[in-house]
Amino acid sequence: MAEKSEISIIIVNWNAQEVLGECLKSIYRTVNASFEIIVVDNHSSDNSVSMIKEGFPEVKLIEEKENIGFAKANNIGFRFSNGKYVMLLNPDTELIDDAVEKMTKILDTHQEIGIVGPKILNKDGAVSKNGKKRLPTIPNDISYLFLIQKSIGFIEQKLSRLPFLKKQFYSYYEKSGECECLSGSCMMFKSAFFKEAGLFDETMPMYLDDIDICYRSLKNGRKNFYLADAEIIHLGQYSTRKSNDYKMFDILSMHSRLLFYKKHFGKKKVISYKMVVLMSIPYLLVLDIITMPYYLFLNKLAEKLQVVRKHLKYIDIVIERR
Repeated sequence: MAEKSEISIIIVNWNAQEVLGECLKSIYRTVNASFEIIVVDNHSSDNSVSMIKEGFPEVKLIEEKENIGFAKANNIGFRFSNGKYVMLLNPDTELIDDAVEKMTKILDTHQEIGIVGPKILNKDGAVSKNGKKRLPTIPNDISYLFLIQKSIGFIEQKLSRLPFLKKQFYSYYEKSGECECLSGSCMMFKSAFFKEAGLFDETMPMYLDDIDICYRSLKNGRKNFYLADAEIIHLGQYSTRKSNDYKMFDILSMHSRLLFYKKHFGKKKVISYKMVVLMSIPYLLVLDIITMPYYLFLNKLAEKLQVVRKHLKYIDIVIERR
């Protein structure tokens, strides 16, 4: 019988050899409790598998024959785990200091917490806003699709460079506390909680798996907790950007949002979301036409045409064509 570990760390990998090694090293460097690492490889075409076998032979490696996605791969990894605590970790992350111990401690001392997540830092050390998120809402969808969110983010990015404003913009992410959603790049829960929640929903495509499990945690009377004292570094969308057509992954995210509304809120919310998407299409295409000369001047016309193609495909969300 295999010796039980206190913590099971599950990593779903797809063509992330360049960063996976550093992720694994950071685990061995910072985690002091007994742990096991389970890597579920989604049929990588790089040297990820051989790198693990040669450099990290103690890692439990599960090799899939195809890319089965984030949710299903994590569920498989969980079924092979034996830890009291389970941490889901992206391959393009690195743990800092005693982040894992701090997260296990908060789960031990606060039984009402279902999921805990750390503060996420970008590669340059800046605080990422992805660590503490809100549930999807129609107003947020309007803000995203009509580029209001992007414009505000751009302004904040510029203003945050001013020393006297920097703390104001990021103070929300420097405080620990309850939140609606945490990032799937690094989250921890007790094994018993994940069983009780029913694991990840494997029908949910990419990008909303974490939001779905966080929503179910809240629905079941648990709390999701953002722990600012625990920190990790996250490169962000590393595997996604390996695709030549990575911009089209927005479409997958939108399909996921539609399924989330359908699953948890019903027909009225689905219709509202489809109307917002439909109205955004002509607005975005007009902006694409206006900005086309600028991209032509920068010799980035191909990149702009890819964005136009993405905006045209928003109609697939409205008619639910996959």
